[in-house]
Amino acid sequence: MRPSASAILVFFIIGLAACSGRSAPGAAEAEIKTLEERWTKAEAVRDVATVRAMLAADFIYVGPDGAAMNAEEDLAGIADEKFRVGAYSMTDLRVRVYGDSALSSGIEVLVGAFFGDRDMSGRYRVTTVWVKRDGAWQAVHTQETRIAVE
Repeated sequence: MRPSASAILVFFIIGLAACSGRSAPGAAEAEIKTLEERWTKAEAVRDVATVRAMLAADFIYVGPDGAAMNAEEDLAGIADEKFRVGAYSMTDLRVRVYGDSALSSGIEVLVGAFFGDRDMSGRYRVTTVWVKRDGAWQAVHTQETRIAVE
């Protein structure tokens, strides 16, 4: 049985896509999950340099209170001595990749004080938009929303 011309065309297109230099969605998802894990660990120990390396210059953070900050403001908050983390983890992390863009969403569980010594302990839904620029993933936007206590 001979393959049809359309079947050959489909395999040709799949082959071109595989050789195009883009990472497979599974590889990109794993890369984003690794970055999220590094980010969580870096914030827990106030490692501003590691977090800075992950943020795009035009990064925007929207906190649980709705206030928006740029990258430098967010990093200054992490560097502040009033930023104290007792425990910090990310669960239920899911990543969707759309070419050179990705969306990650998970549940952040933390015990700590932020934003001028306010207790921010709780569970938060965190969503981050990632863009691949010059071969590296960068966070361009993060939104955190407190999960209501049940």
